[in-house]
Amino acid sequence: MTQIKSTKPQALRWQPTVHAVRRIKERCGVDEIHAANFVNQLMQTAKYVTTQGKRLVYLHEGRGMMIVVNPDEGAVITVHPAESPKVDVKPTQSKATITIDRISTAIKRELSRMTTQLQREIGKLTEQQAQLNVSIAEMNLKKIRCKAPHTKELIQTRIDAIITQVNEIAQEVDAKLTQIKNAEREVSEVIGE
Repeated sequence: MTQIKSTKPQALRWQPTVHAVRRIKERCGVDEIHAANFVNQLMQTAKYVTTQGKRLVYLHEGRGMMIVVNPDEGAVITVHPAESPKVDVKPTQSKATITIDRISTAIKRELSRMTTQLQREIGKLTEQQAQLNVSIAEMNLKKIRCKAPHTKELIQTRIDAIITQVNEIAQEVDAKLTQIKNAEREVSEVIGE
């Protein structure tokens, strides 16, 4: 009766070979002292991919690492990135997708820059509007205290001029807010988010 080998990582403690220790240090940045613990942690969640002769190949998706083991000896032979030509597990992104991602990122960054600039301008205009409203209130107070009708008319003329300025600023703020909304809508139409 032939015995079937299990393709699941065994609960035993995997020992990395000298070659595997070098590769773990080189490719994962793990010190030689911690290589055995590191590889055993990887093997706890690694998934069986294929067999290469007597060797089994596992994939650790979180790290994107392939782990080649000799189950008879409980030894880790080597580790390498999943994109390695030895085992083709994940399809790579097409160049078009990468280019589209870069363009989308650039568009989002430009929208963010423009929005920040417009928000600063809106803040300055709103502050200017508030200062003009304070001036209107002070002039109304002077008008109330004033007894001469000619002076009251003069003060009212100045108040009316300031009110016109406040209204113009309000229109400018509305235009900038509309510009932000339109830009966000256009970007979402182009990017699709």
